[in-house]
Amino acid sequence: MRLNESKWVGEQLKKRSEEELSPILEVGSSSRDFRHIAKPHIEKYVHAPLKRRGIRILTSDIRNEEGVDIVGDVYDPGVQHHLRAVGARTILLCNLFEHLVDPKGFARVCQSFVQPGGGDRRYSS
Repeated sequence: MRLNESKWVGEQLKKRSEEELSPILEVGSSSRDFRHIAKPHIEKYVHAPLKRRGIRILTSDIRNEEGVDIVGDVYDPGVQHHLRAVGARTILLCNLFEHLVDPKGFARVCQSFVQPGGGDRRYSS
């Protein structure tokens, strides 16, 4: 996520209440080092403001790295079970779709991770 994107995402999330957002599931989050060292603006403009508001964020990535809460492929039924169990009201999918062979299929799978009543607003930059 670029600096300008992280600022934009952070501003959009500020407009939503804690009840609308929490918990948030971030799919394709990468590692803690990525979010804090390589791209510290993700922590500064997206994660830190949410945490200060008491919003729970769970991270997911295919790579087993420090700072990834749920590791695995979203197409794996066992991983899907864990991702649905989060009970996410909001899902963050940032800078993933350009890497996918089937972005629409991926979006459908990820939509199933959002609990009923969540995900009613869609934003894009």
